Amino acid sequence: MSCLLIADHAVGFGGKYGVQKDRQDKSALGWSHKEEVKPHESQTDHAVGFGGKYGVQKDRQDKSALGWAHKEEVKPHESQTDHSQGFGGRYGVQKDRVDKSAAGFGDMEAPLSSYQKTKPVEATSAGMGNLRQRFENMAKTAEEEKRKKAEEERARCQARELQETQEERARCQARELQETQEKSKVRILSLD
Repeated sequence: MSCLLIADHAVGFGGKYGVQKDRQDKSALGWSHKEEVKPHESQTDHAVGFGGKYGVQKDRQDKSALGWAHKEEVKPHESQTDHSQGFGGRYGVQKDRVDKSAAGFGDMEAPLSSYQKTKPVEATSAGMGNLRQRFENMAKTAEEEKRKKAEEERARCQARELQETQEERARCQARELQETQEKSKVRILSLD
């Protein structure tokens, strides 16, 4: 027995009429559907948003932010506004800030008129004797220094000579000791 299935091509997926509509998902759309993307808020309403018709949205702007049109005024310094005080001002230096040891221009004393002529030291005859004595003292000290240097040199030479003689004696004694040892070795060998 052979079963023949009779297929209805008008129903089912890929049939004559496409997908069965009664079994289709409600959110599914057909191939002919064309979705339109909605433009962003900034593309539609140019009156709001950064760079829009009216600039930045004022309700979302930082409270401390100022616009480009704002021009800050720098306050002048105290010395630029009140010229009656401060150094070089209308009334001069501020007296409450002056150093206690500082003297003003009005505190200067007049020069003394009691002038006394001084005598130069070189003009007196006593100065000449002092000068001669000074040179004699210098000559004496120079002679003493020469004598001391000569004595030191003599002492150094004597010490050097003494050291050389002691070294020579030590060398001679070492040489003699070595010779006696060699002679004793030769005698011992000759006896054997």
